[in-house]
Amino acid sequence: NVRESTDAAKATLATSVLLATLAKLLPGQVADSGAVGAAARSDAALAHTGGQPCNVIVACARAVARSVDARWVVLAKVSKTSNLIWLLTAQLVHVPSGTIVLDDSTELKGEPEAMVRAGSRIFAERVARTVRAGGVTTNFPTP
Repeated sequence: NVRESTDAAKATLATSVLLATLAKLLPGQVADSGAVGAAARSDAALAHTGGQPCNVIVACARAVARSVDARWVVLAKVSKTSNLIWLLTAQLVHVPSGTIVLDDSTELKGEPEAMVRAGSRIFAERVARTVRAGGVTTNFPTP
């Protein structure tokens, strides 16, 4: 497929939807994004990546999470497979144990912005339910 100048905006959109949804559903439990960004660029984090950007490398994400005293870390990536199909891959990792508690891969078909927004929100809702349940996953929303 052809990479377009607006493609990177989908990752930014997914990040903002994840953060906003998690902040709403888990008030006071989402780490400051500035502190997370600084920690992700630190030498300690980059030591886990061979000097590459932290991005979606679990060992690096855990190191960053530990540096900001987070028990959980969410990793997500939006990939374009065609002009109408995108893929959201996302994980919820329990930082102390390194266990990947949720590991989702969702095909997003249709208008890209709307689908990235919906896919990110739905994953954030699953994360919130799982975190509130202490790491126990369920496919069914609780009232």
